[in-house]
Amino acid sequence: MAFDEALAQRIRRILAGRRGIEEKKMFGGVAFMLGGKMFCGIVGDDLMVRVGPERYEECLSIAHVRPMDFTGKPMRGYVFVDPRGCKTARALAEWIGRGVEFASGMKDAAVSKTPQAKRSRPSKASTSPFAETFQELKHLVESRAGFLDVQSDTETEYILTGPVMPRWKKELWFGGVRMGRAYVSLHLMPVYMFPDLLKGVSADLRARMQGKSCFNFSRVEPELFAEVDALLARCIERLHEEGILESAPQTLRRARQPMDDAVRTALEKRELMDDYRARPPYQQNDYLGWINRAKREETRMKRLQQMLEELERGDRYMKMAWHQSSRKR
Repeated sequence: MAFDEALAQRIRRILAGRRGIEEKKMFGGVAFMLGGKMFCGIVGDDLMVRVGPERYEECLSIAHVRPMDFTGKPMRGYVFVDPRGCKTARALAEWIGRGVEFASGMKDAAVSKTPQAKRSRPSKASTSPFAETFQELKHLVESRAGFLDVQSDTETEYILTGPVMPRWKKELWFGGVRMGRAYVSLHLMPVYMFPDLLKGVSADLRARMQGKSCFNFSRVEPELFAEVDALLARCIERLHEEGILESAPQTLRRARQPMDDAVRTALEKRELMDDYRARPPYQQNDYLGWINRAKREETRMKRLQQMLEELERGDRYMKMAWHQSSRKR
């Protein structure tokens, strides 16, 4: 997504000379960080400012300000200011000041009175009760990265974006996984774009939904995660059908998954190795990654059996109808 470069230059002039400032591509635009803490940015023509929860309602009462809701759910503490609200140099400087003030407060609060002891502690992400849940969901989303661009990959966030969509004239924000204080959120923008993708989704998975495109989890749930995996596959397939993703990648952007002896033996025994190799590279990698991530042997064998049955049928991929010739060229 293109962003207002003139606005970015105005922000750079305001921040010139201030230490600890860095820029980072984010949200399809650009974000400005202070000491590693994001405090403002640009999404399209709008100024995004992180004002914090305490000043959130106050800022929303100002003219030309609205909640930051590009994911379909307002993010408390963040606001969008449209061009009319930061037209003058003074107005823009005031908004930047609000963001800097909040980021500076975060930085001060994070500094321990005994910095040496602080540095020796493990990261919050690694000790979070949701770390395993985050990693499992990240693996599922990451397996589709061959089609998309990795916008963010940290201990608490994994985001995928894609090409500009002619119909919407915006960059595709596919979605991703974020670890919060109370749960891990899975965001899938194709579900918001094409609600019919949710047809057939179980009541249990729907119960995890918040808004139109977000699913929240507080623990690893193998059956629901398998359903999420199938939903991700349908999302990718739909984007192909709509012409948003034109074709399967020729080379994989993610690490190639190894095929162990048990899988190789099963393919050869069922005489399905040629069928496996005839599948697109992303499907081969998806199948192997899905099998390799299983923690229990029972789950591993169940996934292997599903792959064999789908290869044997020739018209299924991750429980989804599939034909090589069915995609739009």
